[in-house]
Amino acid sequence: MDATIIGGGGALLLLLLIAAGAVLLYNYSYRKHVNRALEEDGAPGPAPEPSKAWKVILFLLLAVCFGLWEIHKMERIDELGSSLHGRIANLEQQVLTLEKNMEENMEERERLFSSFDWEVQDVDFPARSATVSFQAVPKEAAEDAAVSLQICDQVYDLTRGKNGVYSASVTLDPFSVMTSDGASAFLTLTQNGRNQNEAADFYEDFREYFPKVEVAINPTLEENKAQAEVIVDVDATVGWADANQIRSLRLLVEQNGSVLDEVDLTQAMRVRGGSETLHGAYPTMGEIHLILCWEDSYGLIHKAVRWSISVLDVPEWVEVAGTQSIYDAAGNLLGEIWDE
Repeated sequence: MDATIIGGGGALLLLLLIAAGAVLLYNYSYRKHVNRALEEDGAPGPAPEPSKAWKVILFLLLAVCFGLWEIHKMERIDELGSSLHGRIANLEQQVLTLEKNMEENMEERERLFSSFDWEVQDVDFPARSATVSFQAVPKEAAEDAAVSLQICDQVYDLTRGKNGVYSASVTLDPFSVMTSDGASAFLTLTQNGRNQNEAADFYEDFREYFPKVEVAINPTLEENKAQAEVIVDVDATVGWADANQIRSLRLLVEQNGSVLDEVDLTQAMRVRGGSETLHGAYPTMGEIHLILCWEDSYGLIHKAVRWSISVLDVPEWVEVAGTQSIYDAAGNLLGEIWDE
């Protein structure tokens, strides 16, 4: 039985008991009032007769019952509304899940290849070379079917091996695939005179091979208009740098492509929280850049602009987050990657 019905029946019974008690109490009070008047040989004072009092009590009882019933209906409506809202939300979630599963099943049925994997075998960054082995398995392939892989506008043929596995070991330029979105790659299945293409989920972040450097650079400046120069003070604190992978670490002050000043942070990176300071006065003849520069274990030079200032207007430092340029030992630009 519904608990609300039991609760409502209990409340009604309690009201009936209270009403009956009120009627009995009024009858007793009325008789006592009349008896007192008779004993005193006088007319009884004004007091409603019990029949009228019962009507008043009955009316109040009905009013209270009606009010409680309305409150009960409103609570019940709120409960039904909350329950309905929850069921609708649950149904919407089930529909979304069903749609997602159907889309995934359709995509899976339409896929040409059941698997596609790769493994980096060797990396030679100074030579801009990375050897990567690829494997692809078509869902269905004829005996004379051919499979090719296109990466960065280069097409590589895969050779069929045991169990229908197509594989190849190719040489890529790691700097051409080190982008934030990965390299565009496509698999092509050729059979029965028909070419079918499918996007390949290829992403290799060669940035993980490079050491990460964290340096807190806090520059301040003061303009000397009389000398047409700015006075710069820099406090550079090395938060993290792997000394086993970094040969040297410097902070450069560059203007118009020329190095005006620098401070060596190599020793500071070998001490946890090590820091160095730089103080210099530089001419207001173009933008001034604070560049973090380090040489890794491959002999490559990394440069990342961290702060910049334009001295054509009111001098003000601007923190920079952008690309990291990578050069070989001879100073040739190998590529640029996003500076994390």
